[in-house]
Amino acid sequence: MRSFAAAALVAVLAASPAAAQYSQTLPSFSGPSIPLGPWAPVSLGHFTGVPTATWLAGRVSGSVGFGSFPNFQPTAPVFIFLGGIQVFDCQAIENNPCFGAADPVDWSYDFSATERATLATLAGVLGNKLELTALQNGSEFLRIGPTKLEVRTRPVNPPPHVVPEPATVVLLGTGVALVLGVRRARNS
Repeated sequence: MRSFAAAALVAVLAASPAAAQYSQTLPSFSGPSIPLGPWAPVSLGHFTGVPTATWLAGRVSGSVGFGSFPNFQPTAPVFIFLGGIQVFDCQAIENNPCFGAADPVDWSYDFSATERATLATLAGVLGNKLELTALQNGSEFLRIGPTKLEVRTRPVNPPPHVVPEPATVVLLGTGVALVLGVRRARNS
């Protein structure tokens, strides 16, 4: 009986709120070649409902290029930004997917603590939105696969600690005393 009561007390005291999870995926983007001139920003879409609480972890991932060999369609040279932070540069990867790759190339970027704080603040200023943009410099079409943003945050409003009311403690104590009394009576 004592071990059950101790386990129940530990379970109540150890209960802590879980971290909140956010995940959203933007659809693929295939745009005309240099619509606004070289190095003009192109909006790939907005992540909405982005949390503004402290980000414990954050990652953006996606792919460039569409299809697979022999129907692969490469993308123009491109830099991808989320909230002004560069998250992808196709020219920086081995076997540059902007030119001559046989299949789409997956990429991902994990945000540093400073970048997570910046993006959470920016999302708060922009009404829980963050824009994904691209800068392209080439005559090919811009071909970006689905792009996913994943964020893990601290709970915004953790529940208050559970403190039993005095009547509950008295009732629990009476029940335990009754069970122990019955048990002693049986053993006598």
